[in-house]
Amino acid sequence: HLYSYRWHTRSQSVGQFKKQAKISKVVRRAFLQHFMERHWPQARGMQEPLRPNPHGACVIRTQGRRLEFLEEAVRSVLQQTVKMTPCLVVHADRGIFDTVSRWSERFGGRVEILHAEIATRRRGYPLNVGLDYLETAADRFDFFCVLDDDVIFYPMFAERLVAALDISGADIAYCTTNSRIPGQQTKIAHPPLPTAALVCGNFIPINAYIVRTALLVRSGARLREDIHYLEDWDFLLSLMHAGARFTLLNETLSEFRIIGDGNLEQKQDPEHFAHCQRVVTIRGALAAQTYGMDRFYRDMMDFVFSVRPPLTGCDLGQLQRAQDVFGAVNP
Repeated sequence: HLYSYRWHTRSQSVGQFKKQAKISKVVRRAFLQHFMERHWPQARGMQEPLRPNPHGACVIRTQGRRLEFLEEAVRSVLQQTVKMTPCLVVHADRGIFDTVSRWSERFGGRVEILHAEIATRRRGYPLNVGLDYLETAADRFDFFCVLDDDVIFYPMFAERLVAALDISGADIAYCTTNSRIPGQQTKIAHPPLPTAALVCGNFIPINAYIVRTALLVRSGARLREDIHYLEDWDFLLSLMHAGARFTLLNETLSEFRIIGDGNLEQKQDPEHFAHCQRVVTIRGALAAQTYGMDRFYRDMMDFVFSVRPPLTGCDLGQLQRAQDVFGAVNP
């Protein structure tokens, strides 16, 4: 199958030619995977299995202004088939915090309420309040995830990702997600790429992954509070830099809303947004250095590109830039 130059395309059907090309691709991939494993073996360290009945926490960031959306988010967590505790982090003054606390009583004490009381601090701050709480309660929670108050999980989110985490021995399991403009149909958002491509662009939304709590404790990772944009991408890169193992479950298990005010916010301070991009670019290079060239190639070979839509020019550019970054920091 490697001798494709000897195929006689004029004397065979289109179907036969496509079949040969498909088999040839599989053979090449299997050869490269075998070659890598023989000459550049992968470290086999894996995390311990989760407990038989794992308990997760979901940190939900809110300013207490959209309680109708927040209720959907909280209920989507409570309705999971795996036990999960919503941890609301109210990033607002005392008055709004008290209002949200009273409002949360409808959930019968199944919700933790935390207060990020300095309302002027940036978006990473309330999530860090939640992560600080999780670290102190690490013996209670086997894994955690993160939501904004305009996002929901689908019913099998936790069960499917916990299974992926446990079977793979990874630290982080992520899925695909839908987006929705209110009043319109959902659309598939951010098709996945090999994990190594994270160093050049984020394709894992904040509502699309779960993390072992042990990784949080081991790494001490937190969101940056000196940037107002891209803090969620920077957090993923900090986990990558800490040596986290990622696994993809190619199932759509969550949904986020596209709301006008959020989109406009990105245009309010373009100079700061450019600064955030430079900051995260540096973090990406550090993550690539820790991740290593061997894992870059392994990610590329192990990723099943047929499970996602065809690669666009932007996707190909991101993969090429990622290879350039890995090559530059891993001479």
